[in-house]
Amino acid sequence: EMLATLTFQAQADRPILENLRAALTVLGHFARDNRRLMRRLLADAMSDDAIALEFFRSHFPLHLKVFAELVVAGQQANLLRKLPPLQAITFLAGSIAMPNLLATMFMEQEDIPPPMIDHLEKDVLSNAAIAQRVDMAICGLSAGK
Repeated sequence: EMLATLTFQAQADRPILENLRAALTVLGHFARDNRRLMRRLLADAMSDDAIALEFFRSHFPLHLKVFAELVVAGQQANLLRKLPPLQAITFLAGSIAMPNLLATMFMEQEDIPPPMIDHLEKDVLSNAAIAQRVDMAICGLSAGK
């Protein structure tokens, strides 16, 4: 059920960077909406937990393929920097998803000042914050920058 929200369909009539923007937005919303589970799965996978590793082995190849196709298409159209696609993909995914996980960790800390915690929802976890990160990540990979 959780993975049902992680669907993206590239549209041939949409510009390459708009398809990339749409895919990154889906990733950002998914990472935010499932951030507690994803944090646990990442921790378990880094501890070589067989179930967590199988989850990533089962689900990541398709998503990696989608992002690779979008990045390579952007590079071939001279819209994105020409660098190894995996470098670009990890940069994009980290820029979009990792802030959701970090915000969750911050919210669970007792010694973080309450005013900072109060701002995490709006400044990091909101749809507007995700859209802003998507824009910054694409801009960071844009050709000629």
